[in-house]
Amino acid sequence: MRHLIATTLLLSMYLLPPATAQLAPAAKPVIDSAAATLNPAQLTITGANFGTSAPTVMLNGIPLVLITNTPIMVVANLPNPTPTPGSYLLQLTNNDVNTHPIAEFDLALGAVGPAGASGPTGPQGSSGPTGPIGVTGPAGVTGPAGPTGPTGVGVQGATGPTGATGGNGPSGPTGPAGAIQLPFQGSASTQGTVASFANTAVSGPANGLVGITSSPNGIAVNGTNTAGGPAGNFLGTVYAQTQGNNTTIVANNTATGGPANGLAGITSSANGIAVSGTNTAGGLAGNFQGTVNVATTQSNVNVMNVSNTTNTGSGHGILSTIASPNGAGVYGVANGANAVGVVGQNLSASGPSVGVLALSNTTSGTALNASNSNDGGQAGNFHGGVYIGSKGNLIQCAALCVENTGTDPSGDIGIQASTGNANGWAIGAQNKVDGGQAGNFQGGVLIVSKGNLIQSGALFVENTGAAAGNHGIVGVTQAPVGDAAGVIGLGTGAGQGVRGGNDSASGVGVLGYNTAGGLAGQFNGNVQVNGNLAVSGSVSKGGGSFRIDHPLDPERKYLYHSFVESPDMKNIYDGIAVLDQSGEATITMPEWFEALNEEFRYQLTCVGGYAPVYVSSEISGNTFRIAGGRAGLKISWQVTGTRHDAYANEHRIPVEELKPEAEATTALSAGPRSGRD
Repeated sequence: MRHLIATTLLLSMYLLPPATAQLAPAAKPVIDSAAATLNPAQLTITGANFGTSAPTVMLNGIPLVLITNTPIMVVANLPNPTPTPGSYLLQLTNNDVNTHPIAEFDLALGAVGPAGASGPTGPQGSSGPTGPIGVTGPAGVTGPAGPTGPTGVGVQGATGPTGATGGNGPSGPTGPAGAIQLPFQGSASTQGTVASFANTAVSGPANGLVGITSSPNGIAVNGTNTAGGPAGNFLGTVYAQTQGNNTTIVANNTATGGPANGLAGITSSANGIAVSGTNTAGGLAGNFQGTVNVATTQSNVNVMNVSNTTNTGSGHGILSTIASPNGAGVYGVANGANAVGVVGQNLSASGPSVGVLALSNTTSGTALNASNSNDGGQAGNFHGGVYIGSKGNLIQCAALCVENTGTDPSGDIGIQASTGNANGWAIGAQNKVDGGQAGNFQGGVLIVSKGNLIQSGALFVENTGAAAGNHGIVGVTQAPVGDAAGVIGLGTGAGQGVRGGNDSASGVGVLGYNTAGGLAGQFNGNVQVNGNLAVSGSVSKGGGSFRIDHPLDPERKYLYHSFVESPDMKNIYDGIAVLDQSGEATITMPEWFEALNEEFRYQLTCVGGYAPVYVSSEISGNTFRIAGGRAGLKISWQVTGTRHDAYANEHRIPVEELKPEAEATTALSAGPRSGRD
């Protein structure tokens, strides 16, 4: 069937209709319209079934040279010279079909007809997607602080020692000897005194009895009681002095039973001393080879007061040595409710003063052993610094080994440390050998702090080593399943659960890795990145947008744009081209364009006019050409390409895939799952 329409030589462009699916090659071509332009002298034919190969186009039997062709449009050059106005027979042959079906069309060249009426307005487009949910409002005001707990009761300090006794005054001059014939020996049988010596002088060295011997084996004064009674009774001060190597005083009781005392000293004065020993040369003031019992019935006094007033050397207040394998050097027992078995006190205000020093020379020995036989009682109470040093390398020889074997459900504590100083440490551990452990906890550790500085945090860990692999905290869990974690950080207020930071330009604040192909990190909730985000792999998301300050109201509003999605790994490029004198333009892409992209798609739009522009030469050598327009016409162009670089080829995005079995009953739109225990 032949169609006749009125056309003219118009300097115009018809926009290309949307691409349609190609029909079967056997269908006969159909010409819907034909329009010619004068500059350039071209003919544009639209219709259907033109074929995929170049068809044959003839105007009144004259073949036309094709510029471009598609199954629905053909552009060809008009004969030279340009035909004059009149009626022409236009024929188009589909060369895809063996029978070569032909479409015919009457082309009339004449005056321009009136413009047609405007078509009706198209229907309103569908509403855009709902905007994102606004940011969460600020947290509420913190509630009032809870009531203060009860004040603990401290242990009463020990009573200070009594001051040392002053030395004896100087001796008076010796009085004249009595008129006694020597050697003198006498005996008497009487219930009274056999011999009595009285000196009634009230001053000077008035002696009652003086015994002197010059023999090293002699005895100056010898008293013996064969009936077991007292061998001597002195109601006053007794002074004994010797210059030999013998003992100044020997008190020997050879009885094998009863309360047989070798030496008994008794005083009734609160300030008196029952037995006093003094060595002015620094030697021993007393030496006891046997059990010594010191007891008193008086209150607020020390049972035994030992004082070493030297300020040089290593003199001790008490030095106790025992050879028994099961004995104790010092064994203190107290039966009172608030009594103390052993108290060691050093009143020095400077120097390495020690109140109690315990030493052991065996690898299996214990320098200090404290125990409380009553379950739940305290085996030790230290109000001050405690220093513990050890050279052992076994757990049994640890500097400090604390074990609590109690089963009380209310909480049995191995070590409890506290400090009331804002700059103090409740527990400080240090290993002076680089790389050694300052602490080893095989069990749960609870650390609580009310500090608000980094240095006074609940846990402050610093590793100053410069070698690789020196970590501040290493958390390891060996649980094969479940939600077990090496490290958990949890914040219940406005603070952070976990904070990682680094002040070095080459450092990393937080590093997560998984060498088995699992997740290196997971966030169940909103995540904010204040800075750049670099991802060397692929990104999978439920949706995406950018958020910036609103250009018209940056102080009060945000502006959101959603991302453009595609099932392919698409890249989009666009620009503006100005056609040259021939109505053509060459577009040059970056030198890496074809190395990155393939499967190109093109879109062309005229700006400020219209013309039948088209892609005359597809991308090759990183360039493509546009033709079909007029000189100076602006063309907005857009090209898309699919990535085919090495990474894209190895990590092609799967458009559809089955969910893992663990996620088969979950929906991403259901919201984040909690990661808390």
